[in-house]
This record gives sequence, structure tokens and C-alpha cells, in this order.
Amino acid sequence: MNHLPLIGRQQARLRRYQRICELAAVKPGDRVLDVGCGNGASFEAFNSENEIVGLDLLPEPTIRQENFRYVQGDARDMSCFADGEFDVAVAVGLLEHIPPEDLETVANEIRRVARRYALVIPHIWTLIEPHYRLPLWQFYPHGVKSFLVSHFSIGPYPKSPSGEYRYLNYFTPGRWRTLFPGSRTAVHNHVGWLVRDLVIYDGPADRSAGTAEASTGAAA
Repeated sequence: MNHLPLIGRQQARLRRYQRICELAAVKPGDRVLDVGCGNGASFEAFNSENEIVGLDLLPEPTIRQENFRYVQGDARDMSCFADGEFDVAVAVGLLEHIPPEDLETVANEIRRVARRYALVIPHIWTLIEPHYRLPLWQFYPHGVKSFLVSHFSIGPYPKSPSGEYRYLNYFTPGRWRTLFPGSRTAVHNHVGWLVRDLVIYDGPADRSAGTAEASTGAAA
């Protein structure tokens, strides 16, 4: 959440990065694909060791570091990568933006190109919705959302006279797992109990910890 002090944001991102690496069992020498890499603030900023390939729609990369290579492309079609080309795929803040009709395609592509993965999305029960930065925005009726965005600037988004707002995918952990067969889910508190993430992962993480987290996610 961008209204946090810079140091606080970095610490929160570092904890999330460490959680990703733990659940996906990222090791030195692993090749990592960052799907929807953006400016690299969530993963690349903390990793100068692994070979990382970033995929995004941006025409030019904004990440400049020796262990990083950029590929402009679409998560719905990663045919530029071979089956199992990467040890790990990560994605932070991507899946909630994918049109629902394309989610299965994106999920299949991630599972095809990577042996393990850890994918971070906002939890359906996050108290503060991290995009619009309002309490429980994900549950507001359409009419309320449209009214608010047409009258006010909300979070990083300017006022929209048309009342249009970004649709975001908010599903239960169980529904997310159906898109990634064999996966587990873990809850990660990104900013205390205010902003809660869900991590969908498939990796040889500690089974005792992973099982407990998966059960917690399923019940949420």
C-alpha cells in the first residue's frame, strides 16, 4: 500500500519475497520466471543471485540488473518458452487483473513452463482492498462502486465520470486451487491484519507448515 512510509513498504515487500521463496523453495541456480514483472519492486529488487526472466506487456523494461532479462509478452500465450523451461514461476498482483475468461489459459501456461510456482493475490477476506485502499471494497455492490468512483478519486485512481472501475478477481482459496490442480494455498499478512494476501503455490515447501496454511486458506 503506497501510503505506507517507504521503509515500511520495503520491509513488507521483503517479508513477502521471503515467503515466496520459502513456499516455492527457490534455490541458488534456479531459473525464475516473473510473470507480470512490472518494475521489479516485489521480486527482482531483492534477488541479485538467480537468473530471472521477466514477462510483461510493457514495451521497454524498467528493471536494470545483471541477473535479469526482459521479454515482452502476454501471460495468455507464453509459447516463446519451452515446457518446464523454468524451475520456478512467480507472479505478484497479476491474477486478480486477468479477465475471468482467460484465467484458465494463464494458469495452464504457468504450470506448463515452470516446475514450481508461487503466485500472490489479495485474499478475499483482506480488510483493506490494496488497489482501491478502502475497507472491504471487494464486497461493495456494483452501484456503490460506480457512484464512488464517479464522485471521488480513490486510491491511485482519478475520478471516473463514467462510473467505470477496474474489475478485480476475488475468489475463495478453494476456487483458486481449482485453477491450479495439485496446488496449495497459504495466507500471508502483508500489512499486519489489514492487508492479507493469498499465495497459491506448488513446491516442496515444509509439509507441516504448508498443510496448516492450506487448511487456513480453505476455511477462509
